[in-house]
Amino acid sequence: MHSRGGDAYRVAVSWPAAAPPAAGWPLACLLGDEHFELATALLRHHAGTKRRPPAEPGILVAVGYPGANRRAYDYTPAPQTQSAGDAPAGGADALLDFLIEDLLPGLRGQFPIAPRRTALAGHSLGGLCVLYALLTRPGAFGTYLASSPSVWWDDGYLARAAERHLPREAATGLPPARVLISVGEYEQRLGPADLALSVTEQERLTRHRGGRRMIDGNRDLATRLGQVRGLDVGFELIPGEGHASVVPRALDLGLRLAFAP
Repeated sequence: MHSRGGDAYRVAVSWPAAAPPAAGWPLACLLGDEHFELATALLRHHAGTKRRPPAEPGILVAVGYPGANRRAYDYTPAPQTQSAGDAPAGGADALLDFLIEDLLPGLRGQFPIAPRRTALAGHSLGGLCVLYALLTRPGAFGTYLASSPSVWWDDGYLARAAERHLPREAATGLPPARVLISVGEYEQRLGPADLALSVTEQERLTRHRGGRRMIDGNRDLATRLGQVRGLDVGFELIPGEGHASVVPRALDLGLRLAFAP
């Protein structure tokens, strides 16, 4: 598919073989298609459980690229400081416009989709984009699944955006939504595998991970989001995992929430 601005996307879709429920299928949209087959297998496994299945059947959509990966640009808003570096950034609004105004309406024309049972999921910079969507387009999705969101990006952009966009008054809220922020245990400190590295490399990793505050920063952000009426916010620290290895477990947790019976 092409966005209105001419950007090309490769969209993968899986759907149940059974007849849809009267209210329509739940749907989850994944930023990136690297784990589309894994997500499809996990959802079908859970939905096929004979006794008390942890998930319902539903539609999975993954948005990738037919050519070069543009995630560093597509998943980031316009930076506000110099800390974002020289990497291209600032395409998040255009991507979200494509998802909300073009992709989802097109899918609704092909499949019966439950109106309030749509989820947006992403990892790392994709998790940042998910939370940016929550802050700037409240109500566009019913569930926001942010795996290891990059709270360090642009010198703490997400924390500043939360203060800018979230209501302060208790009587003021956002449209009802579920939010899950997850992060791996070893994203802010050394893991067992890192102990085989040289002392110099261990010291470098310790400084790097400590400076990014992936656990503390995301926990603080979840706490702030949890103060907003209308948001049901969960924070999961996933044991035994680092930034890359956490993906399958975070995906599993997210699918169980998005497709919960």
